[in-house]
Amino acid sequence: MKRINPLMTLCFVMVFLLMAAASCKKGDTGPAGPAGPAGPTGATGATGAKGDTGTANVIYSPWLDVAFTRADTSSPYIGTIAAPKLDANMLAKGEIKVYANLNYVSAPIVYPLPYFDGAYIINVAFQVGTITMVSNDNFSTGTDATGKYQQYRYILIPGGKAARSSINWNDYAEVKKYLNLKD
Repeated sequence: MKRINPLMTLCFVMVFLLMAAASCKKGDTGPAGPAGPAGPTGATGATGAKGDTGTANVIYSPWLDVAFTRADTSSPYIGTIAAPKLDANMLAKGEIKVYANLNYVSAPIVYPLPYFDGAYIINVAFQVGTITMVSNDNFSTGTDATGKYQQYRYILIPGGKAARSSINWNDYAEVKKYLNLKD
């Protein structure tokens, strides 16, 4: 009987295994299995440091006194506010809001402009450096025995990047809270 060389047998087995491995093809991925149960909730992490208020670029005026004038009795009343930071970039990409406190300083009732109540109207227009208000009545700032009334303020919000916002920009109280404005 012929003797089998163990080294030769080992070589044949290795060659066979290499050829078998090389000839295997990977099959298609099967469908995903069902999701497993949710794991336990981990421990709450430490509270991070308070971030900076997000109003670094917002520009707002104090409450301003504005005089409305007209050229003659058939012309509308015109009131202007100088807004030096209102530039071409702000006009093109920013948000500009004007508010009127149509009551006394001590008991403010604030409306966003334009304002229309069925009888009276105040429209607003913007150009570089100036906010112009046009009205069908004299809405000048005044003072009587109760105090000062009918003041105006503006807010300039530069447009740095498109963003979403759930703020109602016509609600002065909501805007004031969101932008951390001071009266």
